[in-house]
Parts: sequence; structure tokens; C-alpha cells
Amino acid sequence: MKSNHLKPISSCRTYSLNWDDKGKIDICLLETGDRIGYLEENYSPIRRAVFSRDMRRIMCQNYDGSVCVWSMPPRSRNADRRTKNIVEYLDHNGYGCEYTERRKATSNSDF
Repeated sequence: MKSNHLKPISSCRTYSLNWDDKGKIDICLLETGDRIGYLEENYSPIRRAVFSRDMRRIMCQNYDGSVCVWSMPPRSRNADRRTKNIVEYLDHNGYGCEYTERRKATSNSDF
């Protein structure tokens, strides 16, 4: 996916991502900057974090070249219809998001 499709601001323009070099990603309200949740990557300092275009995943690129992904479970007939994106899923289900870590190092280019 081209980098212009992946932003640290949600496609609904409601949420933003802030990250630090200790592996923590804050999920914030864009309008106020208030933190409403967070995710942690415990392996490597984060270089960049983004929302997926469909708002079902949050991804981060680390300084070691690895990419980490937090994602909602696949949709099913029994899925909770209240959760339309990963931020709402985290709010309703705690931090039980599926965490997938991809360690394949690639170039250091941005997402």
C-alpha cells in the first residue's frame, strides 16, 4: 500500500496515534489530544505508527526494520455490531486485540 494511504490520523478524522521510543503507542482523540488508550510493542523502539485505511488494524514500523500489527478478529455473524473499528473494539473488549508481529526486516523506507 502506498504511504499516502496510511496515516497516524484515522480515516474518520476522530483519532490520532502518538508514539515514543520506548515502544508505546497512544491512541488519542484528534480534537482534544486526550489519550483514550494505548498499545505496547515491547521489542524495539517505534519509528512510525499508522491506522489501516479500513480502521481494523494499527501497524508500527520499528527502528530494527520489523513491522508489528494489532488487528480486530475477523468479522463473523456473531460479531459485536457495536464495534466498527479497532479503537471501538479496544474500548468494548479491553486490550484483547490480536497481535501479529512480522519480523522480516525490509528497507528503512516509511510505510
